[in-house]
Amino acid sequence: MLPVDEESNRSLRRVETASDSEIRERVKRVISGVSGIPVERIADGAAFREDLELDSLALLEIGVDVDYEFRLGIEELDRHLAALGNVDDLVAFVSRQLADRRS
Repeated sequence: MLPVDEESNRSLRRVETASDSEIRERVKRVISGVSGIPVERIADGAAFREDLELDSLALLEIGVDVDYEFRLGIEELDRHLAALGNVDDLVAFVSRQLADRRS
């Protein structure tokens, strides 16, 4: 078994090098976990409010869970979430955050 720090570092490297398809899959799993909607029913372009019928509390929970899942450490998370309208927007946001961290 790896020491906790080494295991955490490997996990973090895996997050930082995730492809867009991996990010999309993990984002959809988070949405599914919060909403109860099966992953296969969550379309890439699904709008959070109109298509998935998510309320502001569910969106905040998704944001917090995505932040935790990808270890983003986003300040003012609620402000960023307000600008994201659908699954594609959230995937692109996570990709940008991970790319910025690598730079």
